[in-house]
Amino acid sequence: MLFRSERISDLVTSSLPTVGLRSPSHPVAQQVLKLSGLPLAAPSANQFGRISPTKSQHVIEELGEFLNYCLEGGECSVGLESTIATVNLQGEVSVLRPGGVSLEALESCLEKSFRGLHTELGLPSVASHSPMAPGLLESHYAPKKQMFRLETRFQEFDFKWLKENFAGLKAENEELSLLSPFPLSAEIHRRALKNFNRVNFHYLAEDENDSLTAAHTLFSKLRELDSNPSALILCELPQSDKALWPAIRDRLTRASKKWSL
Repeated sequence: MLFRSERISDLVTSSLPTVGLRSPSHPVAQQVLKLSGLPLAAPSANQFGRISPTKSQHVIEELGEFLNYCLEGGECSVGLESTIATVNLQGEVSVLRPGGVSLEALESCLEKSFRGLHTELGLPSVASHSPMAPGLLESHYAPKKQMFRLETRFQEFDFKWLKENFAGLKAENEELSLLSPFPLSAEIHRRALKNFNRVNFHYLAEDENDSLTAAHTLFSKLRELDSNPSALILCELPQSDKALWPAIRDRLTRASKKWSL
């Protein structure tokens, strides 16, 4: 994020005093820029606050009635939006939203000029009512269905309490969806199925070493969960601060509400 000049329209900056600049690596985007000979302003191809698209079919499903055409560039290679960083007058770089470029990569490149991630209660330290950049709202990337994030692990979660107290799940035929960073144990499967006749188990990657697969899977998985017949989505946040896990945790936090008894 850099301070904008007066030539930059409010429509490009959401009326903020700064502007975000991107240099896309995708060959289709590069060719569009080359043929146009102009800088282009392009928002995310999804409705405000909803799940980001990672392939053209997502765009068509959500915005098709408003489109004259959709440029096919294949599925996103990473699956997460860009890392948003701000540069102060001393040339120091701080990350406002973790994304496809990891914190380790930025630190390796910028060394002492890198100030790290600004965090507050798991969210970037910007007021939710006055964000410093688009994409930093407290609720964002969210499915239409109710989705809650756990403060604990599924290993410690009381499925019996959920069955007895959550109104939307009291009917015998109601389904529950669980989303975890990694495959859940057989014991957690057993406890969940003991209390609910139908449970959908979903995960993002096989283990902590594969954050790229998790990032690539995340938004497609949220769209799948939003369209299945379950009454509620419960998710467990990844705890790792390595690679792309902070960005995945950020998106899941914004896509969900805090679960509290």
